[in-house]
Amino acid sequence: ILDNKPRALSAHQRKAVAVLARQVMKQLDLRLSLSRQAVLMSEADHRVKNSLQTLSAMVRLHARQLDDKATIDVLDSIQRRVNAMATLHGELQSSGGRDEVDAEKYLDKVAGLLQQTAPDHIKISYTADQALLRANVASSLGLIISEFAANSIKHGFPGTTPGHITIDLALRDGHFHLTCKDNGLGTRSESKQRPDSIGQTLMAAAASQLDAQVDHKLTPEGSRLSLTF
Repeated sequence: ILDNKPRALSAHQRKAVAVLARQVMKQLDLRLSLSRQAVLMSEADHRVKNSLQTLSAMVRLHARQLDDKATIDVLDSIQRRVNAMATLHGELQSSGGRDEVDAEKYLDKVAGLLQQTAPDHIKISYTADQALLRANVASSLGLIISEFAANSIKHGFPGTTPGHITIDLALRDGHFHLTCKDNGLGTRSESKQRPDSIGQTLMAAAASQLDAQVDHKLTPEGSRLSLTF
């Protein structure tokens, strides 16, 4: 078709140019549509993030205005759940639209958030093998870890007793192994958490989503939770 000087196109060439032009226009329309979808998705993600942050702040504010311990515990559990969802949402945003998150990065965010809300005398650390977690798996893990940490802080370290909470997620033989430990009072605690408490119920429900069971024990060395899925 191209030449050094103009010349008439044959019928076959005109047809080929027309087909090519239509293909180019379709590609341009597709790119425009994808661009608009990306903008809408970004806006939706931003709104979801803001909504979760607002909800967390509202729950925290209402909890501070209450005196009933049982109600406060419920609101605290709700706030931890919202925070875990917000953390997962942020990681999914940065994953480029995949329905999975990097295990190490996700635990880093979860542990960091827990450390921000923990008393100064308690340290929270984590280790994680290189792996990807599906969104539903990450959501359940975030809740289990958050509830374990909350229980450790509440029952394991009275007053300003220094403490350490560790979180480990290992991948061996195709299975994930979650281990959470603290060096608190353990069996020496006078305020042992009841098996039917809200935290235990939430952890059991989250574990069931993974077709697993939580093994939560108190020992003389502290509290220990293990989970394999």
